[in-house]
Amino acid sequence: FFFSSRRRHTRSLCDWSSDVCSSDLHLYLYNIVEIICAILSIIYFGYLRNQGLGRLVPFLVFISVAEMLAIWQMEIARVSTYGTNYAIAIAELFFYGYLFMHATRQVYMKRIIRIGIPIIFFATLIACFLFPQRYLAFYYCILAEGFFLTVCALGYLYFQFDEDQIENPAYDPIGWIAIGVIIFFSGICIVFSLYEFIRMQQLIIFGAQIYILIPRMLSIVLYSCISMAIITCKINTTSSSAS
Repeated sequence: FFFSSRRRHTRSLCDWSSDVCSSDLHLYLYNIVEIICAILSIIYFGYLRNQGLGRLVPFLVFISVAEMLAIWQMEIARVSTYGTNYAIAIAELFFYGYLFMHATRQVYMKRIIRIGIPIIFFATLIACFLFPQRYLAFYYCILAEGFFLTVCALGYLYFQFDEDQIENPAYDPIGWIAIGVIIFFSGICIVFSLYEFIRMQQLIIFGAQIYILIPRMLSIVLYSCISMAIITCKINTTSSSAS
């Protein structure tokens, strides 16, 4: 899942300073998918803006840069990436949370999201500053955020289908993002909740720990779904202009 002539091995997803075997900067497949998705959003920015998704561009650029920074910290500088990982988690919380809050028409769902975002945000800040090097604190934050965003995405899809707000769900860009969010965050919640068991049992697939490999594979699914959302915005805008 990466392009390099050398391998690296780490004991923990966030223990980036341990067991690094190479000073080369690796480029992983999920990073390539993120970068392609960001470039696609820049190219189709006009279509995204017409569909109310213009904020997707700075978000994707930030995620791509932050992920590359984390790899540089891990493999070149050999320093902790907790700060970068917390920043990514907070950016995802605000972007996806507010995206579903503004997209849904259900008043009580809007209220739940409006209350949930600051609670998880302040809990993440507390974990970041009080327990900066505790991987369990980071995992608990990710579990809380993942559960919250999964519920938001499921709620959005449920009300879209229940109220028949969209004639063809395949042309709903936010629906594509919701699918990616559900798959990604529900998957990493399961993996991180089993972290201690996976670590103790040394469960490995393709030479990598499961708690490292699965989030990377799920990232590919997430940003593939976001890419479909971007393409859908182009199709919808083109169809509207033609009609």
